[in-house]
Amino acid sequence: MHSHKYFQKIITYLIISALIYTNTSCTTIAYRPRHLFRTVFNISPKSTPPGTIQFEKDMSRLTDTILTKGNHAEPLFNGEEVFPKMTELIRNAKEDINFEVYILKEDQTGRFFMNELVKAKQKNNPNIKFMTDELGNDLHAFRRTKILKKSGIKRRIFNPLFNWTIFRYNNRNHRKTLSVDGKYALISGLNLGNEYRGHGFNRFRDNGVYLEGPIVFEIEKSFKRTWKQAGYGWIEKDLPIIGINSVKRGLEKGLLSLVGLYRPNKLKKRFQENAGDMDIRLVTNSPDWLSSRLLDMYLLSINSAEKKVYITSSYFVPPILIQRALKKAAKRGVDVRLLLQGKTDQNFVRQLAINKYGRLLDAGVKIYEWPNSILHVKTIVVDGIWSSLGSCNIDGRSFFLNYEANVAITNKSFSKTLENKFLEDIQLSETISKKEWKKRKWYKKLIGLLITPFKGQF
Repeated sequence: MHSHKYFQKIITYLIISALIYTNTSCTTIAYRPRHLFRTVFNISPKSTPPGTIQFEKDMSRLTDTILTKGNHAEPLFNGEEVFPKMTELIRNAKEDINFEVYILKEDQTGRFFMNELVKAKQKNNPNIKFMTDELGNDLHAFRRTKILKKSGIKRRIFNPLFNWTIFRYNNRNHRKTLSVDGKYALISGLNLGNEYRGHGFNRFRDNGVYLEGPIVFEIEKSFKRTWKQAGYGWIEKDLPIIGINSVKRGLEKGLLSLVGLYRPNKLKKRFQENAGDMDIRLVTNSPDWLSSRLLDMYLLSINSAEKKVYITSSYFVPPILIQRALKKAAKRGVDVRLLLQGKTDQNFVRQLAINKYGRLLDAGVKIYEWPNSILHVKTIVVDGIWSSLGSCNIDGRSFFLNYEANVAITNKSFSKTLENKFLEDIQLSETISKKEWKKRKWYKKLIGLLITPFKGQF
C-alpha cells in the first residue's frame, strides 16, 4: 500500500517537473525563432574583425541598432566610482532626470538616492521619472518609492502586482540607466543597495560607464519606450507573446488617433555633437522580439575575434550558441578567457556554470574564479578595440526573458582600460584546471544535474 502511494507521488513529481520544464527551460536552446533555427542547424553570425567598417555594418544590421559617433565615455569601477558620479549628475540636473534600476534597497544607499532625487526636485524642479521593478523589490516597490510620490516626482513600477502585467512577471526590467538633461548618461550593472558600495573587494564587485554625446539620445529614447511599459493600464503595454506586439501597437495607434488621443514620441536632441572620439551603440533586449539583440551582439563579436576575447560574467549559464562560439574561437587560436564567480549569492546558478566548465576547458578556454567578493560585473573585450558592458548577464534570463541594456564601444583606449582591469583581476583570481574541475564534490555535481531543466530561468 505504501509503495503504491510512493509510486503515485513519484509520477506526480515527474509530471509537474515536465510541465515546469516545458514552460521555463526553453531558453536553454534559445526559443526565439532566429536563434532556435541557428541552434538546430549550427549557424552563427560572423563578420570581419571588430573595429572594421564591415563589422560595424553587420552589427547594425544584426542588432537593429545605430552606431553613434563623437561620444565620450569613462569607465567607472565599483560603487566607489559609480555612486558618486550618479550623485553628481542628479545634483546638477536642470531640466530632467530619467532613472531606472532593477532593485532599490530599503537601506542607507537606497534612501540616500531617494533623498537626492527629492532634493534635486526642490532645487531646480526638473522633470524626474524613476522606474524600478516590482519583483526585483520583493513586491515592496511602491513602499520604497513613496517619498518620491509625496515630492511630486513621477514614479512607475514595472509589472505592478495589481495589474494584468503581473502575468508577465517573468519578464523583468533588469536595466540600470540614468540620463540627465539629454546630455549626460550612466549605464551600469549596479542596483541601489549597500552591498554595491565600496571598492569591490568587500561586498559586490561591479562597474559602469559615464557617457556624453549622441549615445545619450539613444538612451533617452530607450527609457521612454520602457517607461510606457511600466505602471498600470493596458495601452502601450506589451503582451508576453513573441512577435505580437508590433500588431498591438499598430492597432492602438489607430484607435488613439481616431479619438484624438494619440501623442507621437518626440524628443529634442540636446546632446553635445562632438563630445569625444568614440563610436558607441546602445544594444537592448525586449522579451517579445523575434530575436535577442544582445545574444546577436555577443555571437558576432566572439565569432569575429582574431586575437582575444576576455569576458567577465557574474551569472554564467550560456545558451548552446554561446558555448559553441567560445569553443570555436579557442580552437582557432583566439585567447579566450572567462572570469567568473567564486563567491556567489546564487548558488544554484554557480553550480550550473561549473557544469559547463569541462567542455570549455577541453576546447582551450581559460577559466578563472574571483574569490574575493561577489562578482557582479558584465563585460566583454574583443581584440583590444571593441567592448561592451551594462546589465546583461550571459544567461537565458538576460538574453530571452528580461529587459536589458548594454553599450558597445569601439575604441582602443577604452577597451584597453577594461582589458587591463581584467588582467589585474585574473592575477587575484583562482585558475580552474580540468583536473580540479573533475574533483568537485559529488553532491555539487548532482545539484547541477538536478537543476539543469530550469536553467533557462537563470
